[in-house]
Amino acid sequence: MRNGRAPATPHRLNLFDGASGNAVPLRDLSSPGAPGDPNRVDLRFGTDRSGELYLLAKANGKIWKVTGTKTFAAASAGTTTVHRTMRASSWTPVTPAKWQFTGSEVILAEAGTERPGPRRPFEYAILTTGPELTSADIKAEVRLDEEVEITNRDVIIVFGWRSDTEFYYAHLSTDNTIYPHNGIFKVNNADRERIDHQWNGRSRGANPAIIDKQWHDVRVKHLSATGEIAVYVDGSTDPLMTARDTTFGSGRVGFGSFDNIGRLRDLTVTGTPAA
Repeated sequence: MRNGRAPATPHRLNLFDGASGNAVPLRDLSSPGAPGDPNRVDLRFGTDRSGELYLLAKANGKIWKVTGTKTFAAASAGTTTVHRTMRASSWTPVTPAKWQFTGSEVILAEAGTERPGPRRPFEYAILTTGPELTSADIKAEVRLDEEVEITNRDVIIVFGWRSDTEFYYAHLSTDNTIYPHNGIFKVNNADRERIDHQWNGRSRGANPAIIDKQWHDVRVKHLSATGEIAVYVDGSTDPLMTARDTTFGSGRVGFGSFDNIGRLRDLTVTGTPAA
């Protein structure tokens, strides 16, 4: 509190090039080899006499003018609702013996093991009821059942699933310090590729998504027309992770992990059916 008033709500900013619309990682605002912490970009904000907003990168003295603002992935994903999302018959797991379906929870009860082919999540189940969706808005509660001492534990939300070697997934992890963890990824007939804007290219990504064994609200929004992907955790109005990719224009959703155990409940999926 300051002067009897609540502090302003902080918001996470994404920067985009005004000409191309491509994301501009904050690390790119510093010149290559600039001294200092690679996980930090020292920016200054200022306005001119007309009230126009500018950014100054202290590392290299460059100045950028902010020409407009928008909310990332703001468009609707569609209004078609997928029904019977919690029925056992609605799910197709990679390894059925590792799963339990109670009618109210989808439980990965036994850790998956690595399979032949490209590096990708070891175990997941795909929601096969309803149509394939182009855009999708996925909301659920998830829980990591591994002990918190295991820092590399994870669960994943699958979307845009076309086949076992073609899909996107949001990796929700305690660890955010290595390339495979806590980000948005694409598997396209090759080892998974990280595509989120938050990874700094070296040693850190978005803040850890899940650090305990409690239930957490997760929302994944995928707009196939623009390729915008946003991942929200625990009701935040700002996405924890964002990405833009147009490789897969439609697909199905799912839930799983690399080699941990966890569960999902209260799943709702709305979107636009593929033609």
